[in-house]
Amino acid sequence: MIQAALLLAAAWLLGGCSSSAVRLMPTPALFTSGDPGLIEAGADAERDTTIKVLYATNRLPEGPPDSRRYTRTRSDQLRLGVATLRVGDGTKTWEALSALSTSVVEGERPEITLQATRDLLIYMHGANTDFDRAAAQAAQFQHFLGRDAVVMVFAWPSAGSPLRYGRDVATARRSVPAFARLLELLSAHTRGSHVNVLAYSAGALIASPGLARAAGEVVTSADPDRLRLGEIYYAAPDIDFPVFVDNLPRYQRVSRAGRPNLADIGPEETRWLVAASGRQELDVLLKLRFHAPPPARGLEPNSNQIELAFWTFPSDYAERLPAIVRALSNGRNT
Repeated sequence: MIQAALLLAAAWLLGGCSSSAVRLMPTPALFTSGDPGLIEAGADAERDTTIKVLYATNRLPEGPPDSRRYTRTRSDQLRLGVATLRVGDGTKTWEALSALSTSVVEGERPEITLQATRDLLIYMHGANTDFDRAAAQAAQFQHFLGRDAVVMVFAWPSAGSPLRYGRDVATARRSVPAFARLLELLSAHTRGSHVNVLAYSAGALIASPGLARAAGEVVTSADPDRLRLGEIYYAAPDIDFPVFVDNLPRYQRVSRAGRPNLADIGPEETRWLVAASGRQELDVLLKLRFHAPPPARGLEPNSNQIELAFWTFPSDYAERLPAIVRALSNGRNT
């Protein structure tokens, strides 16, 4: 069953479409006001300042296997591997990193740099993003999910320049088959209960049609349930609203894209969208960590003039957050 959500507030987490250095983001309220112990909660969490994330990329590689660099050139081959990133300059201890990750600390945050990639040959980044930055953004999620999550970045070959946005859009559209192929490989060769997808900005140009394409191909197979889609997030999606809505029923359930103009879609699509938005599906770290519905995460229901449902944070959310986290940690999800 698919639980899809729109993440318009995630731009601060993803750092925008930029090729500048990625630094450890400001500590989420989940850890400053909620439960700092969650950063250490993973049973197998590595107490280290390095972070490993899986990657999938259709960028063309260059250099030897032990010093691989992925270029801005698109390849017809999908490559999978593990990227190792380091938080800080190598002198910071786990204790210092843990303190930075669980409290409001002033001053410059440590930079996250790519250390190594291993060929073994799904965070979907936006435009103007090189491979190192995409991997570092994925490492943020790996770290703040307590390091007990498995994070993969789909590093499509963005040009890494704000002046090449048109090229990025064209490249993103040509990367759809590679992403659909990745979903098929994961469904066929992994045993995870769910495959979650987070698509940011221009990444939606790949994720939305790629999900629809993979779902269409799986439906015709002997095992139509094998795709195992879980949480699907679109953060500030840069995709035409009618195209987005057209893709949705193929892999089922979501609310809206960006700032939609409902006049762009017909009455039948509008009715479907209203029905879909009424389901209990939204949010970021709490949702990824606990898979809990909006009421359990302390969100409040709202709707607009056509009864399109959405969830909002109450004004006292920061004060209520510790009790919410305790309840979720104790397994009380309703």
